[in-house]
Amino acid sequence: MKYEYWQTADYGAIDSRKINLTKARLGEFLYHLCKAGGEIYSTHVMRADIEKSYVQFAIKLPEGKREEFERASGFPLEPVAGFSSC
Repeated sequence: MKYEYWQTADYGAIDSRKINLTKARLGEFLYHLCKAGGEIYSTHVMRADIEKSYVQFAIKLPEGKREEFERASGFPLEPVAGFSSC
């Protein structure tokens, strides 16, 4: 299976739905990622000691699943610099 590499919207991205450090938002993101057949390969939490802190994920999705994931979840994805599909 061929995968494409993406990351969730950057902290400074305007008008995009962000992931934060809450059970609801993390669970929602993970639910949609699992349904799309994706995997998390990296995480970044801005301040893990603060509830609702910004969280960014680097993920891989099966080829062609980006649009389906974005439409279902509402979380926009951006290409990961330095990664190509494999």
